[in-house]
Amino acid sequence: MSADFATMQINGRMTGDPKRFDVGSTSKAVFSVAVNRRFKNKKTDEWDKRTTYIDCVAWGPNANHVEQHGKKGAKVALTGNWETDRYINGKNEEVKRSHVNINNISIFTVRSEDDMKKESAPSTEEIPF
Repeated sequence: MSADFATMQINGRMTGDPKRFDVGSTSKAVFSVAVNRRFKNKKTDEWDKRTTYIDCVAWGPNANHVEQHGKKGAKVALTGNWETDRYINGKNEEVKRSHVNINNISIFTVRSEDDMKKESAPSTEEIPF
């Protein structure tokens, strides 16, 4: 019997710094990704933008990678499986929460303004020749 998965590929930006937890002996990192989508509004005939926010969970080595390199505003490209957790809250109501359980992630680091200023500032060192 084979398992069925809802596999997703997401490209977007991290909405905040990841939060890392230890679950037993395994690392877990949670964060959210904003994905912008452009579409033509049929009523106004103008281009509109809609942002979708997707909760993500990384485990083990992926969690460590996200913690070390991920930060708010960083571009990410990831693949993972869509999952929905269910639980009963304090009001005895069933709550459903969906997220992407990450299989692979690439993080394209965002440079700070200070880093960019340092790179563009002229060097004060003397050239030895």
